[in-house]
Amino acid sequence: MSRDRGVLSIWQEKLEFLRREQAIASDAAMRFQLMKEIEEIENRINELEGEMASKGEPSPTPGGITSSEFDIFLSHNSKDKALVRELNVELKERGVRTWLDEEQLVPGRPWQDALEVIIKIAKTAAVIVGPSGLGPWEIPEMRACLTQFVERELPVIPILLPGTPAKPRLPLFLRAFTWVDLTSGITAAGIDRIIWGVTGSRTGDESPPLPTPAITDDRKEGVKPSRVTKIFKTVGLPDYTYVEPDTYEDVVFSIEMPGKHLLLQGPSGSGKTCMIRRILGELRLGEGRDYAWLSALEEDCPERLSALLERAIIGEYSGIIVVDDLHLLDIALRDDLSKKLKYLSDTAFNSEEVATFILIGIPTTAETILMHASDLGPRIEIRRMPTASSEQLRTLISEGGRRLGVEFLNVEQMIEEASESFCLCQNVCLATCRVNGIRETQTSMTPVAFEQDEIRRHLVDQLTPRFLPMLSTFCSHGHSHGDSLNPFLLVIRLLSKVDKQVVRLAEIVTMAGVLGPKINSSRHAIAGALRCSGGDGILQRMLHYDDRAEVFSIEDPMFGYFLRHVEMRELGNSLGYYD
Repeated sequence: MSRDRGVLSIWQEKLEFLRREQAIASDAAMRFQLMKEIEEIENRINELEGEMASKGEPSPTPGGITSSEFDIFLSHNSKDKALVRELNVELKERGVRTWLDEEQLVPGRPWQDALEVIIKIAKTAAVIVGPSGLGPWEIPEMRACLTQFVERELPVIPILLPGTPAKPRLPLFLRAFTWVDLTSGITAAGIDRIIWGVTGSRTGDESPPLPTPAITDDRKEGVKPSRVTKIFKTVGLPDYTYVEPDTYEDVVFSIEMPGKHLLLQGPSGSGKTCMIRRILGELRLGEGRDYAWLSALEEDCPERLSALLERAIIGEYSGIIVVDDLHLLDIALRDDLSKKLKYLSDTAFNSEEVATFILIGIPTTAETILMHASDLGPRIEIRRMPTASSEQLRTLISEGGRRLGVEFLNVEQMIEEASESFCLCQNVCLATCRVNGIRETQTSMTPVAFEQDEIRRHLVDQLTPRFLPMLSTFCSHGHSHGDSLNPFLLVIRLLSKVDKQVVRLAEIVTMAGVLGPKINSSRHAIAGALRCSGGDGILQRMLHYDDRAEVFSIEDPMFGYFLRHVEMRELGNSLGYYD
């Protein structure tokens, strides 16, 4: 390092120190004095940089690093350090200038600053995946590298180490890059491929590039799936038409935050469950090994949740616990959960091995869980899931059409019919294909028209055998001899007029006008009927009433669609009400 570069590096480090001091200084006079010193040092740094530029020398970053010093940044999981060291030695012996944390981080200085610097100036970045998967700090490093790829076309080389599974669950963000496969050993041919990625010039033999590892969702480049039901999925996580919600990256960040729980709330059909499933997969977390998934729709959920809570409290379980449809749990169990979440968060100050919760529910979930545990607030990250935008639905439709070999002619009408719901959009696309006789991939691009009335009839006819018997059973609970008004049926009819998934009782009462008091006085009976209608309380999986929040929530987007488009007189007539 030249004398000028050494002096400049010292001035830059002093500047960083003074800026930190200024940020925390509480005395106005001290802040003013620091500001003057910062100005003087900035002027001196500008002069030195000008002198160095005139001599043709690159100026260093605050850590004294220049972009010419390192060829590749090695991002890795510390649990795989032995293999990474072996790879590092092999690269250095071939003349590659590597940046490995244990060799470059200066004792006594903030290592986060150094990482930020090297990622911004490195010529190449390697994201190394070994037997232990991606490490907790490797994930944000990977995202920072991908940001640099977008901003300055930083080459990003994913590397598979020996011992990595033959078909690893790879992060979505890395699948677009060509991999270097070292699963069979750190060989000369493998090192040649890494050097090829660093320099852009190929060395060694001229054999064709190794194939990219197989993707576990069975998607293969150039091979289109044949069945329409594989492209537009109405149940589970879509393989080919999944569109990331706007809050995706924020939720990834929240899940990675140690010691803090996550509450994700949003209307049904907005993709909450699918997004959490996908993120856990991208983070290479395995169900049963790294996390437990509970659904309040399952009969044994209360017992399983209570058992996991007790194990977490005594330190026997330190993984992630996902509770889906949290709002369906008994109020007493929700209150108990709130208290224990606070305890678990406080425990995180003394140990990193603490269980964290991911809670999924409707838009009013936060207010119900914090109602009797307000001090839980700082310990839980609350993320709100937005409804699907028109652009996102348009992407879903066009991607599905491309893979199926069809061109939808009335896309804007299809978007409107989907009512800001990913789930509804999948159903509308599938119904449109079926009505038009599209069952599998077309050999040539085929136009497909969306006819609103025809699609609605198709979907309602399909849903009627599923929903109508349960609704009839539910409404029969509200039938009182000699009473011409059935409040249960009235609630259903009013819900059918509201194009949203969550409706407060007060809104229903207002809509009912003079009949509102009848609904208000019947709300507890309505909640009880929802729990027992259709056997095993199955209607509650479609429509739920929360006594604490006083809200009705449509649990299944297709049930809401059915209510809006079914002939309500048919239901009334079946119960003897003809008005």
